[in-house]
Amino acid sequence: MRRVKLFAALSLLSTGALLFALVGRSGAGPDFDVVNGTVTAGGDHISAGNDAFPNFATGAIDNRYPLASAHVDNSSSQGYGSPIDTGPLGQTGAATAGVQQPQYASAKYPPKATSVTVGSPPVLYSTAHAAENTASSDSAVARISTVPAAAARARAASIDRLDRALADWRHEFLTADDNARYPFVAGKASDPDGAQGLTALTTSNFDPKAGLLSVDADAHIEHASFGGGAIALDDVHLDVSITNNGTPTPKITIDIGGASVGGVPVTIGTEGVSVAGTAVPGTSGVIDQANAGLQQALASGGFTIAAVQPVITKGNNQVSIEATAVRVRFEGGDVAPGVPGSFVENDIGEAFAFSLAVPSNAVPSAGPTAVGGLTNNAPTTSFIPGSPGSPGSPGTPTSSSGGSYAMPESAQARKAVANKPLWLLLLYFAWQSSIVGSAAALWLWRADPA
Repeated sequence: MRRVKLFAALSLLSTGALLFALVGRSGAGPDFDVVNGTVTAGGDHISAGNDAFPNFATGAIDNRYPLASAHVDNSSSQGYGSPIDTGPLGQTGAATAGVQQPQYASAKYPPKATSVTVGSPPVLYSTAHAAENTASSDSAVARISTVPAAAARARAASIDRLDRALADWRHEFLTADDNARYPFVAGKASDPDGAQGLTALTTSNFDPKAGLLSVDADAHIEHASFGGGAIALDDVHLDVSITNNGTPTPKITIDIGGASVGGVPVTIGTEGVSVAGTAVPGTSGVIDQANAGLQQALASGGFTIAAVQPVITKGNNQVSIEATAVRVRFEGGDVAPGVPGSFVENDIGEAFAFSLAVPSNAVPSAGPTAVGGLTNNAPTTSFIPGSPGSPGSPGTPTSSSGGSYAMPESAQARKAVANKPLWLLLLYFAWQSSIVGSAAALWLWRADPA
């Protein structure tokens, strides 16, 4: 009888353990065949070039101040950043000359978790971190001057035209009260264009227990000015994030604390700048004419200012986001016939995010080739404008089919092994053994004449 009780107890315990393991396993996060989370952020992305040669039409200079980037995939992670990014041109030149650029922080995993810092926090620095399933980068620079798009004389002439046009615009559209409330801020050629208080922060993290890939890119500037100070932006903040458990969820937040042109407060949209009507009540009856006149005044100095429509591209188990808070473009100086025209473009608050998480047993459909050997149909976009001074709404991109990934044979083998853990197989054998033992003990007990 003791043997029966003993084997019955063992059977009950092993059955309970097996049920707990199976039920507990079903509540865990899903396994993933493919994981890829990549984010990049920049406080001020400066592009500059001229139309002399086609290769420079989109910008020979392509730098971010500061730069922060983070990446996580199935087997590795990397944090990368710099307070003073030299862009592709500078990196190519340094590589050709065999010169190291010490202003870049780079941390890679494997072989081990590591953190690297360059520069002097908090004024000018970048810190990169990488460990298993996680990476981050945090970069900052106190102040930068933008790249000049024209010679000093041409820039001075451009600022002079801007000042005269803004003065005429104020005389035409502002009442005496509004003029007194917002004194004229003229541009000065001696004041360089640039920004201060620039930061960039990126994180990429995969939680295998929760089955969740999370990426976030954050860019912020305290103040930026252009046209010798005639154009001012304050407290510009952009945050882009994606959470992905196989179904990605993107979110974009854009906030502009304040903006002004010639001292007059404005709002910034995809069509350009507009007079902040509630703050400048004298323009209420002529707001459309005032807005058109303000755009013309900026153009006379070579400037265009606008919010940028974010681009959200979806595929199977993946999404990418390209976002910029404000774009300020300057077409530089007096250009004589036959003389190449130059430009400088500042993307204030910029971020890129990409997230791909393919759960095990997912069977994506085939589609045209896209990023990194994956496939994706033509991009679809959704614009979620952030109202100046208030956060934008979460992005809800339109859906699109496409996006496939062919898992290599070696990955399939690893997946098969991962789906049959050894401990579960041993527990199953123990359960079977206890049941057989209980049955044998019961049969021996009944067969015992005593």
